[in-house]
Amino acid sequence: MLSDAPKMEKGYVLPGTSIILEKGWLEPYNRAVGQKHRGKSLQAPVSPVAVAGKGLIALTRPLNLPGGVVHTHALINSLSPVYTGEELLCQGRISRVISRGSVKLATVSFEIMKPDHQKVICGHMTYLLPGSNVKNSTFTGDKTYGNGSINACGRALPPVSRVVTHRDVESYALFSGDYNPLHLNRLFAGKTAFGNIIVHGMLVLGLVDEFLAGTFGKHYTDNGSLEARFKKPVLPGQKILLKGQANDNAPGPSDRDAACEVQVSSQNNELLLSVAAEFSTSSKGEAW
Repeated sequence: MLSDAPKMEKGYVLPGTSIILEKGWLEPYNRAVGQKHRGKSLQAPVSPVAVAGKGLIALTRPLNLPGGVVHTHALINSLSPVYTGEELLCQGRISRVISRGSVKLATVSFEIMKPDHQKVICGHMTYLLPGSNVKNSTFTGDKTYGNGSINACGRALPPVSRVVTHRDVESYALFSGDYNPLHLNRLFAGKTAFGNIIVHGMLVLGLVDEFLAGTFGKHYTDNGSLEARFKKPVLPGQKILLKGQANDNAPGPSDRDAACEVQVSSQNNELLLSVAAEFSTSSKGEAW
């Protein structure tokens, strides 16, 4: 069992690794999220969600995470733009391990930096380990994050609908190297608590990133941060709705002065993912 492995102890330092953002490396990701707003030229900044997704897979590979592991919470903080052609270093550690009844969680804190050690992305990812009781896990909410409801203050953003296909899931797996059978193998997934193949959580978060990039432009893409709570999985072929609320003031102690709450929900208005985003309106670009 993963939670009993020595490497999953709190404080364990993961072996550092590197990723190279080669030309063409983003093409499968762009196909998966339908990227239109960040730009596809070599001079356009790369999505930090894409970089973090690929970096975390490389960083956690020594842990031999078993099939069936899923994300419950993510914080992705973009500190500096990243561009195709760059080589990045990834480092991290196990910052938290929780075993509470039938629920087992592990959090990886990570940093992604340039060869001169300039940090470009940092954050953490919490994983729900196989064997946990999904109904009693953090998919149902978390005291540190709230209930995921949209704040009534501010202005509503134009909603966007999307259907994530099996081909999108395959494209994301090709991009990230995340071949967890929970996302690709019907027989395996059918025997899990989810009962079916589910979409990569980071792919769904990539859709939110694209939604925000299309809404706020360079204000968000230059220095945005995301904190996400994965409530329930998205299924391939399922129609989802992205909606949000923009607020004038960011709630946290940072130099970002604007915030936005985004929800991803099903056609039945069932909450699947809630995201809190922060960014600076002092970035160059169009007014929002």
